[in-house]
Amino acid sequence: MKNWLIPIVFFMLALPSIVSGKNLYGPGFYLKKDGYSSSAELFTVLFSKGFISVDAFFYWCCDCIYYYGMVWGLSYQEMNIVLFVILQPLLILLFFILWIIEKRRVRRLLNSLTK
Repeated sequence: MKNWLIPIVFFMLALPSIVSGKNLYGPGFYLKKDGYSSSAELFTVLFSKGFISVDAFFYWCCDCIYYYGMVWGLSYQEMNIVLFVILQPLLILLFFILWIIEKRRVRRLLNSLTK
């Protein structure tokens, strides 16, 4: 893994569990009506119930958006904007650029080998 990816992965996975020491009950939770006390509990619910149906997985994803929105002080709608209007297009653009760079590297390597 690239060195610059490690802090990003840490932030995405570890920080919410560090911040979430408080009870984060909200009206939008589906799988557990009284909310989740930590991100570990949120993921335990998914793996304990298993992938029962696509609907259950969808509601679990909604619970994740509600939970992390509450952790970071955002509403469900604001978290949707952050995820699907800002982060997703940025990631698509980043991976496209990385793909172009890698394609050029491979082309240069192949050209140098054939000479």
